Amino acid sequence: MAAQVTLRHLAFSMELIVQVGTLKLKIKTALNELLELSEVINGNRHELNVLKVNVCGTEDGSPVAIRTQLLSGTVSISAIRALHDGAEETITVSPKDIVIISLGSTTSGSSSGTNNDPPLKKTMEAENELDENWSIWLDLATQNPTFGDPYNFCTRISESRLESFTVTLKDPEFFTRFINLTHDRPGLGTFVSLRDSNWMISICIPRQPFFSSQPGNIKVFWGYGLRPDREGNFVRKPMLSCSGEEIMTELLSLLDFPLASILRNSITIPCVMPRRTASMLPRNRRNRPNVIPDGTANIAVIGQFVDIPDETTVSLDYSVRGAHR
Repeated sequence: MAAQVTLRHLAFSMELIVQVGTLKLKIKTALNELLELSEVINGNRHELNVLKVNVCGTEDGSPVAIRTQLLSGTVSISAIRALHDGAEETITVSPKDIVIISLGSTTSGSSSGTNNDPPLKKTMEAENELDENWSIWLDLATQNPTFGDPYNFCTRISESRLESFTVTLKDPEFFTRFINLTHDRPGLGTFVSLRDSNWMISICIPRQPFFSSQPGNIKVFWGYGLRPDREGNFVRKPMLSCSGEEIMTELLSLLDFPLASILRNSITIPCVMPRRTASMLPRNRRNRPNVIPDGTANIAVIGQFVDIPDETTVSLDYSVRGAHR
């Protein structure tokens, strides 16, 4: 028995040594890669010249124009017409330049309300409320299909719409009751979904204070509804037509919390985002371009609407990974 225990301990020790050795090798490899990257950056810093362009459109109100050319079967950007330092100009792009473009926007067309008023309905339903990131993508896709199909994502508002709300509390009653109900401490990063909610409400209680300048007696949290077009369980109208106070009333009623005392000490701001979940809409493999689009030379695209194999969109990590490539 003693020999078996000794052998078992020896085997465990050898396995641990192998794991530590592997970890050291990985750390050493990572450090070497960082050193190599540092040398590349430092060695080529004098060759790098970044030009920041405000792509908010031209003086005549037309969208930013990106001119592409096809040479020997390869697509490249040859010129950009935009506003630079407040003046309209055409920027010539050489084959040696690199143009990085952010495609689409999940916050395009967003509309905010107040504690007493719902978001403006006209804005939230306008399919032409597209910002510059969409305009650029639409322009590129019109010129060449290698840039994907933005229409698959920007026009399906009934499928991609989401309404969020942020709540500021001047009294700890809501937090105290919520912690007693869920047995979760603020800041765990989990969403609590109310399965019986017609609006499909989920809320998140972050660690307090959430803001560096947040007073000690103030609490904040946020939530969203996936089906804001539906009539509420208690507030008998669509979430889209509700003020912040009405949304808070619905939430408190679902949780069976008292209304008067909490509403009196809360401010709720609703925000409708017509394309918030657009990046998760069904698509085919040609709808999203690769980070370096097929058959292109001096172009890279980033954001939530580029295709990165084996990665999940929506998170900030996705945009970072696209830029990292």
